[in-house]
Amino acid sequence: MVTMTKRTNAPRTRSHPELYLCRTALAALLAVAAVSCGGKQEMPAATGDAVAATFLSTEADPDVRTVVLLPAKGRHMVLEEMRVMLISVEGYIAAAAKGDTAGMRAAAHASGAAAAADMDPAVEDHLPADFVRLGMSTHVAWDSLAADVGRGATPNQSLGRLADIMKNCVSCHAQYRIEVQR
Repeated sequence: MVTMTKRTNAPRTRSHPELYLCRTALAALLAVAAVSCGGKQEMPAATGDAVAATFLSTEADPDVRTVVLLPAKGRHMVLEEMRVMLISVEGYIAAAAKGDTAGMRAAAHASGAAAAADMDPAVEDHLPADFVRLGMSTHVAWDSLAADVGRGATPNQSLGRLADIMKNCVSCHAQYRIEVQR
């Protein structure tokens, strides 16, 4: 026998572990904001738990990804290219959910190799060769996905291809971080 429970729109009270998690998240957010506003700053006692102290530590940066130093404009260009790819992912999934193959092709095409054509050669000279190869293979994969959809690949068939593209994105973000050259 299956029993059904009635759902209500009444506000839910938070359990003790959820309150701790929210308080910890708030402390972490405040700590990150304090650090990004110019260095180590003291946290109020109400939020200054061990998590906040960790974020305010002056120890070595635990982020061991390869640093890619770019002029501010170059950093903006590379990050904008990444944002376009993320918009393509969102657009592709939304179109696939509706069975809109034209929308799927358009979303994939937006991040194809043509999207990298505007890259300033001076910026590209600052990028590690493996970073450039990974980026270009990702653009080519978007073009290939658009072509597959054009040849009749179903949304379900092509979502596996999208997952492969996302592996490139995850790999890049796991290996590199882009910072402004000072």
